[in-house]
Amino acid sequence: MLEAARQFVPIMRNTKLILLGGITDREHLETGLREGFDFLAMGRALLREPGRVNTMMAEPASRSRCNHNNKCMVTVFGRTHCVLDPEQRYGAVLRAEQIT
Repeated sequence: MLEAARQFVPIMRNTKLILLGGITDREHLETGLREGFDFLAMGRALLREPGRVNTMMAEPASRSRCNHNNKCMVTVFGRTHCVLDPEQRYGAVLRAEQIT
């Protein structure tokens, strides 16, 4: 969303601005700050990887596993989660020895 959002930075000088949309890695965060945003918000990337911020701090070059497929959006009517993560989708995954 950076392309659409950057138009507001010069005209909203007396307002703190939050950049939201597509922020998944440290490079995105740094770009948003350089562009003049006061805050940055993450959404879907945290659904996919709840520890994403800690990972970005420890491994600045790491990439998010979120692919922005929007399939998590329908989960807001129940328990919001990443549908690509079986543990989040179905609960704890049972090991073969637990089933037999």
